[in-house]
Amino acid sequence: MKEKTVSNDSAEDIVLKEMLSSEGYKKMVDKDLKRIIGDKLKEAGYNENDWSIHYAIERIFKSVRKAWLGGKSPNKKLAITSLVLGIIGGYMSTLSIGAIVCGHIALYKIKKDPIVYRGKGIAIAGLILGYIGLVIGVVLGIMEGLVKAKLDY
Repeated sequence: MKEKTVSNDSAEDIVLKEMLSSEGYKKMVDKDLKRIIGDKLKEAGYNENDWSIHYAIERIFKSVRKAWLGGKSPNKKLAITSLVLGIIGGYMSTLSIGAIVCGHIALYKIKKDPIVYRGKGIAIAGLILGYIGLVIGVVLGIMEGLVKAKLDY
């Protein structure tokens, strides 16, 4: 079967315009969005085995993401806050609660709007450190109470 030849630039422009015109694509995960872009490029005449399709997918994906974000970079602030509080929470266990709260809020926002919010791995690391810091704080608090009881403080 002979593939139709289409100007790569026009095919990319057509796919880019279609992606930007529909709000339904905004809620998709990156890999699903890239797969759909790839399918549309194949329909437009790109060869699946040619490396140019992979570069075109990345160019369109980055253009779409940049347009949806209004030129801003994805927001990772809550995820980073969770990680920092989780690290510090190992020394001051009350901050572990902040790490847990920020981590859960970050994961919720990432799931709700994956285009705007990023940093799932960072948020999970913050949550893990937050829970570990909380457990350590509780264990040390119990041990401190037992020692004080033994020494009659």
